[in-house]
Amino acid sequence: MSSKILIVMYHFLEESAYTKFLGINDLSMDAFKKQVKYFKKQYTIITMEDLIDALQLNKDLPKKAMLLTFDDELNEHFRIAFPILKDLNVQGSFFLPMSILKNRQLLNIHKLQSILAHSDIQQLISQIYKILDELRPAYKLKENKEYYNELAFPGRFDIADVNFIKLLLQRILPKEVKKIIINRLFDQYCKDININNFYLNFDQIKYMKDHGMYIGNHGFNHNWLDILNKNEQEIDMDLSLRYLRSINKNMTDWVIAYPFGAYNNSLINIIKQRGCVAGFTTSPNVADIKDNKFVLPRIDIHYFKKNMY
Repeated sequence: MSSKILIVMYHFLEESAYTKFLGINDLSMDAFKKQVKYFKKQYTIITMEDLIDALQLNKDLPKKAMLLTFDDELNEHFRIAFPILKDLNVQGSFFLPMSILKNRQLLNIHKLQSILAHSDIQQLISQIYKILDELRPAYKLKENKEYYNELAFPGRFDIADVNFIKLLLQRILPKEVKKIIINRLFDQYCKDININNFYLNFDQIKYMKDHGMYIGNHGFNHNWLDILNKNEQEIDMDLSLRYLRSINKNMTDWVIAYPFGAYNNSLINIIKQRGCVAGFTTSPNVADIKDNKFVLPRIDIHYFKKNMY
């Protein structure tokens, strides 16, 4: 028995223009099935309810415990992952940005990812600079070079220029400026994207829930929750929980996967008050449930070697 668990994190599963841009390996249905079969041989795949019991009742976990998690409410989770998980009697835990159920609009994170997948990076930076020049007087923005010198460094998955664009348009700029720039660029490069081919719908989510999958909280708008003030964090959590309860009717406790892995002490206090029992980050490490249960690390599936199975 053990207190350690490998929590695996999935996002996109199949090859697309976006995944090619990121250098993500194609995970076809056959490849995903081989992967899960491999995990079943090498690990003990537990359910989220097993993990909650271990956390709440101070129980040990099985040796080489593993949990499979999926973020962002992507349609391929239903088309590719769910049938295989169901067939192999394995639970997946799916973390949903709840605003998709309410608004049926593409999230800013996916708008930006789509823009990056369909444009030349240097040309994109030039376009962003032009919009910043236009908006600078009204919003008192820094000079373009100042932003670049501050933010243009390689990220975990991205070259410096891509990381610069992501940080600028996801974290650094004022909310309204980020919205203006992303929407203008999206209309130019990606306006033909069909949201119904991109995300899950309510009926698909309910069907997965009714067939043994776990549905968890991924915030309302997929915000970087650590840069919101306390009131904004409370609003985001209350909205997301309202829609989560429409799926989990008898919800007495729940788990959150922080969007971008971002959290702070204010957010942790808020989710504790609302019945959260665990929080998942994106820190690439093996989790130990004897540590702080609100900052449990997860390992992205693409950290595994290509020849793992």
